[in-house]
Amino acid sequence: MTYLSTIGYHDGEFEVEIVIAADLPSLEEAKRIGASSPLNFVIITDDSLVVGKGVNSFVVPKEATNLYQFRLCRKMDELIKAKKIVTEEDYENISWSEVAHYVKTKTSKNSFPFSLESYYYGFYKASEKKW
Repeated sequence: MTYLSTIGYHDGEFEVEIVIAADLPSLEEAKRIGASSPLNFVIITDDSLVVGKGVNSFVVPKEATNLYQFRLCRKMDELIKAKKIVTEEDYENISWSEVAHYVKTKTSKNSFPFSLESYYYGFYKASEKKW
């Protein structure tokens, strides 16, 4: 059985989870890589995700949909006003074109490249993570 590590990056109600290591031999290794990763920054461009900076960076092409998932919590403001905890179930998966629309209409940046910072890491059995 193999494992993988992911990092989640966010901007308010918008997030992307990216696989940073796959085919790991143990859950402990997946946890270690996720917890100690220097990849705390991602830039979304028109056709790729640039994860990290400098020598530790790597690029995930738009077509590699098995390595990332965009999500959006459309009712974030409502949940915050009601003082409710936002859960994973409050997010819905969205496409690259929906991300472009979000960036252009809901952020102060209004265009790509668009940067995000990390806020969680995950570790999974490789067979469990299907986007």
